[in-house]
Amino acid sequence: MNFPDYLRSIWTDPRCQELPTPVRLLLYCALSQVDQAGWWAPHPRLVAAEIPGIDLKAASKLLAPWVQVHPTGWWSLRGYVELQLGGRVFKGTAGFHKGMHRVLQVHIKRELAVDPSDPIEGADFPSTGGLPPLTSAQIGAHPGGTSVAPGGHPGGTEVQSPEPKVQCPQAPSPKSESPTRESEGASETPGPQGEPCFEDVVNVFAQMDPLSVLNVRCEDRDAVHHQAAKRGWQTVYRAAGAYFAHGPGASPSLADFIRKLPTLVQLTCSHSDVQWFPLPVDKEWPNGMQYKRWRCKACGYSQPGERTEFMPRGHEHNYQRQEGSAIVLTDEGEMVSVLVSEQCVGELGCGHRRGLGAGVTA
Repeated sequence: MNFPDYLRSIWTDPRCQELPTPVRLLLYCALSQVDQAGWWAPHPRLVAAEIPGIDLKAASKLLAPWVQVHPTGWWSLRGYVELQLGGRVFKGTAGFHKGMHRVLQVHIKRELAVDPSDPIEGADFPSTGGLPPLTSAQIGAHPGGTSVAPGGHPGGTEVQSPEPKVQCPQAPSPKSESPTRESEGASETPGPQGEPCFEDVVNVFAQMDPLSVLNVRCEDRDAVHHQAAKRGWQTVYRAAGAYFAHGPGASPSLADFIRKLPTLVQLTCSHSDVQWFPLPVDKEWPNGMQYKRWRCKACGYSQPGERTEFMPRGHEHNYQRQEGSAIVLTDEGEMVSVLVSEQCVGELGCGHRRGLGAGVTA
């Protein structure tokens, strides 16, 4: 498609030239962010922040010659699909047409589930074959056919996209309780006692970014099942919410989610079951001052405990004279430079150093 020609046909339209500047800016935002099929879900709060004072509902009425607002709040550009197809035929052998057809099928199925009478451009375009309709699992249809727009932030309507409930990371404490969470949405194959399953994880992606689960690869599906067998579906499902809450990047996908899963699990873990173990403060003196560190048994996250330094019980200093200037700490914790010092050395030495004789403040 010659996109500059499409833009030129709008900018040279006298009706567009008469629009208020904020409304024209909103149209440009839509043109620059539409997907392959010419659809865009405006985010009301983001639009209000970028274009102060804009009334999204009123602006959509002024843009009616170029924009169609659908029941779920998604926008589609009039003539966009037809201009890309040229002959108004989806060619199953053309990769570009095949990809656009699949994206359009996602929008058609979602909108018709809300309003079967909604006129959608491209819904009646013929196909040369090779483009079978997508299944509910492939497009991540919302369970029950509700009117929530998957992945979008509807503008101009009261319908809002659901946000996955993410368990915020809690301060590590062995006494903290494990978080509990009910599964969102129905599942075709629910786990035991309502536990989330693969379809629930895919549904999170379908709600936040429907294009990311248009074609779920077998290897990605297997990878999610492998992680669920290792960590549990509840953990993987909670991590899927954190994946979008902490920014999925430019290309959200199950493959990218699996790569980031270890970090996401740590972000959502309550660290309720931890193991404490001591480590030397100075590796050069393993028998000297120690501190305590904890590791979460569930996610593997590790962190030193605050103010946990201690000296091993029964340690006796074995001081030996050390020639040459050195920096030591006084009993008041002040750093001083001394010419002669003593240090606890030997097989069980702790490395503690103390000054002998007069010294000057370092």
